[in-house]
Amino acid sequence: KKPTGLKSLDDVNQTSNPMFDRTAHVKDISPDLSSVESLKKLVADENDNSLHELIIISLDNRQWQFQLCSQNELLEWVTAIEDQIKNSLVNNEDPKKSSLVTVKGNSTCADCGENNPDWASINLGIIICIECSGIHRNLGSHISKVRSLSLDTWADNHVQIMEAIGNEMANSVWEERLNFEEKPNHDSNRNEKEKFIQNKYMFKSFTSNVGNQESACEDLLVAITNCHMKTIIKLLVHHSDEICTQFSSDENLLTSLLTENTNVGTAQLLIWLKNDNGVYNSDEEKEADVDCNESVLL
Repeated sequence: KKPTGLKSLDDVNQTSNPMFDRTAHVKDISPDLSSVESLKKLVADENDNSLHELIIISLDNRQWQFQLCSQNELLEWVTAIEDQIKNSLVNNEDPKKSSLVTVKGNSTCADCGENNPDWASINLGIIICIECSGIHRNLGSHISKVRSLSLDTWADNHVQIMEAIGNEMANSVWEERLNFEEKPNHDSNRNEKEKFIQNKYMFKSFTSNVGNQESACEDLLVAITNCHMKTIIKLLVHHSDEICTQFSSDENLLTSLLTENTNVGTAQLLIWLKNDNGVYNSDEEKEADVDCNESVLL
């Protein structure tokens, strides 16, 4: 990326570039170099030898800025960085993450059916394509926590969530009442996909209720004890408000639920439930500000 302020013919004699000695060039200009074409070449030579900026931005928005002395040096750096990224992806593939594509339903995007998706929503436990991942990001991290299978570093408990749920199980809950003619495919436009994803996860338009409010916590405890993940997801989707209310009134409830279960992934789901008031909560509950001390798993 070239810096702003590159020289034009009007300011060819007013450069402040410390790497370019304007005085020397002015003295050497002969009559046959006074044409417009000669001056253009002089400006081009100066711009090619001026400072260039290289800015690297990571996925978590950290930035590194470098100044390079020529266009060739800039291109060499860009090529070297791209090669290093490719080598890193090829040689450092995490076998834990690569195993996620073998989970039922994970060979296609959970929302549009695109083949070979390489992004994920770790709190929903699903694999999605790059276009749907952008829509999920727009929902907010309290609803969908998006990660790349190849670019991001994953905690073990996030991998466990993905292994325990997967696209097939998640869609059996989130799309239980869906008329599949309404579901977009990989050729659908972005607006169609965006509307569907919002209805699916924000408004829970295609889910079916399970259990009752009064016994939600007891039912959740039974599901956790029996390691029945589908029931756990259903209860969190439909009765999270009641469960969160119990969390607030009974400080020991979350601890007792966690001690009943050795699955760290399920434990993480419960902690996200208490922290985020997001996808598993109603709009009213999202307004609550719930404190959480169990940050070790986040």
